[in-house]
Amino acid sequence: MVFGLFRHSRTPEVFPVMSEPAPVRSEDVTLDGLTSDGRLVGTVTFRPGSRLSDALNAREPLPAHNVRCASRYAPTQFVTDPTIESLDPYGFLLVFAGPDSAPVRSPAEASAHKIRKLSYRVDLDVGHLRVRGTIWLYPGVVPDQLVAERFTSLYLPVTEAEVWDDEQRIEPGGPVVVLVNRYELKAVRNI
Repeated sequence: MVFGLFRHSRTPEVFPVMSEPAPVRSEDVTLDGLTSDGRLVGTVTFRPGSRLSDALNAREPLPAHNVRCASRYAPTQFVTDPTIESLDPYGFLLVFAGPDSAPVRSPAEASAHKIRKLSYRVDLDVGHLRVRGTIWLYPGVVPDQLVAERFTSLYLPVTEAEVWDDEQRIEPGGPVVVLVNRYELKAVRNI
């Protein structure tokens, strides 16, 4: 018995009409980042449900609006720059990622993401900045490898972080994770 497997059908097949895909929603999040010569704060847009670090690690310019700039030597004196319409992830030494920059997770979900990683207290040299805090690495990866080897992600998250420009501490204005641009990382020291 062949079950009609190789028979030609005389009646045309009717395929269901596909509805158009729903438009992809986007989410606005504040980006606060330090460059080699100053500080940029603005609103960036990316897919909801993802993290700011995911958007930065995609290495694509992020649509931005309401961008304000400040000099390295006057980091709290901002001037609005309406000409900036996107921000390049490669242009930052580091980015402050606040609570609104990641989807909400339960404490169990948050700990599950760290369960297979080891923590290291480190002091990082990032251009003219120094970042002190905790990094989380997979077993087999040690902090010294962060400078010598390149990884798939552009940004390294640092928790419990303090950021210094020479002897001046830079305050992000709330609890944050500091995302350090790996390409700008000059040295890593264990504390």
